[in-house]
Amino acid sequence: MKKLFSIIPGLLLLLFIPLNAQSLKSVLKGNYEATGQKNILDAEAIIINGTISQMGMEMPFIITQKSPDKVRFESSFQNMEIVQAFNGEKGWSINPMVGPDPIEMGKSEVKNLKAMSEKEGRLYNWKKKKYKLSFEGTEEGDSVPLYKVKVITPLGDEETYFINSKTNLVYKVDAKTTVQGNQIEATRYLSDYHDINGFMVPFTMETEMMGQSMGTLNFTSYEIKKASDIQDSIFEMPAPKPKE
Repeated sequence: MKKLFSIIPGLLLLLFIPLNAQSLKSVLKGNYEATGQKNILDAEAIIINGTISQMGMEMPFIITQKSPDKVRFESSFQNMEIVQAFNGEKGWSINPMVGPDPIEMGKSEVKNLKAMSEKEGRLYNWKKKKYKLSFEGTEEGDSVPLYKVKVITPLGDEETYFINSKTNLVYKVDAKTTVQGNQIEATRYLSDYHDINGFMVPFTMETEMMGQSMGTLNFTSYEIKKASDIQDSIFEMPAPKPKE
């Protein structure tokens, strides 16, 4: 009898492991079908136009993505052009408030650009990208339960996706990342989903830190392009401007 009681906890553990794995598989399958992941994989390049609303100001932006992992972000503020880009290996930026010349980014700064280059998102092809995913149960939302899926990247960043159990679309994301040695926690709220060629895209993304709104991204257009429409040169760091 004593031996039997020592075996039972191990048997219970074995029972819970398949149930948890099946729950993760089921939640991800529902999300893939709802978002139309198969359709976005066919997109060779994407151009997103929109505005950033922050502290009462609006700044236009353009995001250009090109498969497999190139991305360029452009914005303007008070007639100053701000650029961030990733060519699949290295990231760089131009920020007139720092100086006129392009600057190569460090590893911690490049992380956000690499995430932006993943047009299919972090929940898809996660094994290939060596992410760790786990199903964390459910949480009550405003009107429906939310499924919780945690993502841990090879660099140790964590994101918890809260997926609407009715629509199977992502409602919000809690993120923890380290930038220049400092841990940053933020929450992104995704809403106003649009169907773009069979792929569901959130046209509004609000970011909060410590309960305070840090800004909102509003998409105005989302265009799917051919790879030949986008020159690879726009992702490469330009040479410094000649000094006068």
